[in-house]
Amino acid sequence: MKHYHGTPLGGKRFDGPAFVRGRFVLIPWKRPEDLEMSLCNARGVIVDNSAFSFWTNGEQPNWNDYIKWCAGFARHPRFEWALIPDVIDGSEKDNADLISLWDKKAYHPIRIEGCPVWHLHESFARLEMYRDRYPRVAIGSSGQWPTPGVGDWWNRMNDVFDVLCDEDGFPRTKVHGLRMLNSKIVTTYPFASCDSTNAAQNGPRTADQINTDDLWGKMVNCERIEMFQSPAKWNRKAVEQGFLFELRA
Repeated sequence: MKHYHGTPLGGKRFDGPAFVRGRFVLIPWKRPEDLEMSLCNARGVIVDNSAFSFWTNGEQPNWNDYIKWCAGFARHPRFEWALIPDVIDGSEKDNADLISLWDKKAYHPIRIEGCPVWHLHESFARLEMYRDRYPRVAIGSSGQWPTPGVGDWWNRMNDVFDVLCDEDGFPRTKVHGLRMLNSKIVTTYPFASCDSTNAAQNGPRTADQINTDDLWGKMVNCERIEMFQSPAKWNRKAVEQGFLFELRA
């Protein structure tokens, strides 16, 4: 699976290329200062619509501006895909309307590759529609399951992968986990990719622990995160019984 490291990176600007080189990077719309550098140096770049920030701060975005922003670099060979606009705790109609907006406008100068977000509080019927219609679907924590890896979130995710996978346990579409690069999450579910801002945000703390500078602290975090890979198949029985090693074959 691909590990997408979220930005902004902070720190010294000339440290950025060393951090992203050979890695996959996520650029948020609200903090795009590392975009150009990442397109020049990273292996691949996706962009985030900053819905989590808007949800946290109560801001109202102009999604037309987001689509125009994506169009500005959509032809770059290292740009991979963008998260389609979404409202984290919105209704299914709210998010259906945003997908319609994307489908109408995200085509100039080329069609912009977009990934819809299915939220944990939404219906499985909608998840099935995404699964069958799109080559990739992102899973976002929301509603009574707002924090990845906490409490009943695990039971909900188990049900999610029952829907997403076929009778042999293989996902019917590629699955991206939003804020899900925690090693326990990664090694439990058959993701194609996940993202997290852990490496950049916690780099200074790691640097203090190992007595080095912030850049190397971030790099150490990246290495720790990238050690873990997702299983190829979903096996609910093995997960519920704690036999995760069976999933890594």
